[in-house]
Amino acid sequence: MCIRDSARGAYLYRVNQDSTTEKVYIDKGEQYGEMIEVVSGINNNDAVVTEGFNGLRNGKKVRVVSQGSNGSVGAS
Repeated sequence: MCIRDSARGAYLYRVNQDSTTEKVYIDKGEQYGEMIEVVSGINNNDAVVTEGFNGLRNGKKVRVVSQGSNGSVGAS
């Protein structure tokens, strides 16, 4: 998952049903190596961008190039 930090807090991009991105602020929990627990801000079945993060913004149309069983998405 590509989690970024800003002055407002940690965020990532969720991919909506219409293939547009939405910036979602989250609360992080424990970190295990490269894995970070997300304790609030997204649901278990939400698709989130894990690759192709540069240049994303709210409402940007993306093309899903791969989707993991956990909802992770590689987008372009």
